[in-house]
Amino acid sequence: MKSLRKARRLTLQDWAPIFRAVAELAIVRLQLAVHSPRQVLTPEPIRVRRGSPGRPSHRAAQMINRVSWAIGVAACRVPWRSDCLVKARAAQRWLAREGIPTQMFIGVRKDRGAFEAHAWLRHEGKTITGGDFSGYAPLVTPDLHEIGVLDRQPLARTRMLVGGVIVEDHVNDLAIGNVGPRRR
Repeated sequence: MKSLRKARRLTLQDWAPIFRAVAELAIVRLQLAVHSPRQVLTPEPIRVRRGSPGRPSHRAAQMINRVSWAIGVAACRVPWRSDCLVKARAAQRWLAREGIPTQMFIGVRKDRGAFEAHAWLRHEGKTITGGDFSGYAPLVTPDLHEIGVLDRQPLARTRMLVGGVIVEDHVNDLAIGNVGPRRR
């Protein structure tokens, strides 16, 4: 009942980003079902609008807050699973289309003997999706390519579940596959 009262108080300006968030979440979920996660996790090119050298920081901050809020609200209410990986990728797609660069991280932690994975999205040090990630050690970071880690020999092999997707990391060869029985 409380949710219905809140919904009635929302204006058209509030509903528009929620509908956009539902669309972005659906697109990412569908992409994960149809394409390889490697293809889905490839960042969108940042679109810079003609005649504008970039978004002023206060407008970017407003857009980031709106996207963060709308993705969180919509993800709780859609009929499909929209966990951390889907939310981070949906927000990243949306913000890239607005010309706002982001960084997506995938981290792991060991909790009661089992590996647990989490994905989060950031922009200039501000967390957009993913909440508290302080207990997670980043495994996949945006600067992995820049520091040359991907050119080295495999150092380790890890297998984990991130947002319904099995991620196998060979440090220099990230292979991501859909969840399902695995044969080696």
